[in-house]
Amino acid sequence: MTDNADNTSTHLLEEDTPYTTRKPVDEPSNIDISFASKDEIYKKLVADTSSAQVILEKDISPQDIIIMVMGPTGTGKTSFIRGAVGNGTTEEEDPKLQLHVGHRLDSKTNVVTCVKIPIPTTKQNFVLVDTPGFDDGAKSDAKVLECIADWLKSTYKRGICLSGIIYLHRINDIRLDTGVQNTLTLFQRICGGFVFNRINLVTTMWNEVPPERGEIKEKQLVDSKYWQPMTRRGDGKRGAFVTRFNMTTVEQARETALEAMWKLAGRADRKMVLLLQQELVDDKKSLPKTQAGQMTYSVWSGALFRAKEFFTKDKEEAKE
Repeated sequence: MTDNADNTSTHLLEEDTPYTTRKPVDEPSNIDISFASKDEIYKKLVADTSSAQVILEKDISPQDIIIMVMGPTGTGKTSFIRGAVGNGTTEEEDPKLQLHVGHRLDSKTNVVTCVKIPIPTTKQNFVLVDTPGFDDGAKSDAKVLECIADWLKSTYKRGICLSGIIYLHRINDIRLDTGVQNTLTLFQRICGGFVFNRINLVTTMWNEVPPERGEIKEKQLVDSKYWQPMTRRGDGKRGAFVTRFNMTTVEQARETALEAMWKLAGRADRKMVLLLQQELVDDKKSLPKTQAGQMTYSVWSGALFRAKEFFTKDKEEAKE
């Protein structure tokens, strides 16, 4: 549900838009990715992820491989993380993580939650970042964006960058409705066109469709005007990955989730800074003034946000 008065779908990958042409951050990260080429480590990870645990933002290290999981409400973000941990995709199967799985139109994720998965025989960890879903009937996209933006802003200020993003899409959706299109457009505005090679477009709900029907739908998505700009870069550079998350069994859920993460780990040797982070921290823009904010905030709600932001800043300065 968007807070913008203009709720029409907008396609934003034109060459002259500022968020696609802005210069990316091209700096080495602090992450050693040599393990990502070693099959024995991957096999050990698939075999045992029992030491996974929920952690706070302050417990994340710059050496961690941090992967944010995003997408519309009901695409299976929390189920993906539960699948990666390997003890089931529902609360009943794996109650220890305290991650709440919602239903298609009822998101249970209201805050950003981090789950650490140690990588065997290394001192590194995967950190999966569970986020609230856009296109949620219970809350506006502006509120969801504010929650995600606060986390991205806070970590970037601490010098902690994402290693990649997994964007989930239901393979059993008959068509890309306006809500799904708008969410994808908003996602592109958050990222900026220069980080598409650090994104994995992961389709979910494969257990709910016949394989041949799912394969046809997957090809249609890859060839569509919505995914093609991300997967097929016109500048000769690598584009986004496309993979599947299959939760027919616990074993399939773990293996397909970890495979999607593993691909992103292989590209984590460079810093990944999103356009939204540059706008909020480097440019010191208010959220409604960012590319993503302009899509989600109406004039009225944007004014309220800036008033609240001013009041909070004034209050903090008074304490000092």
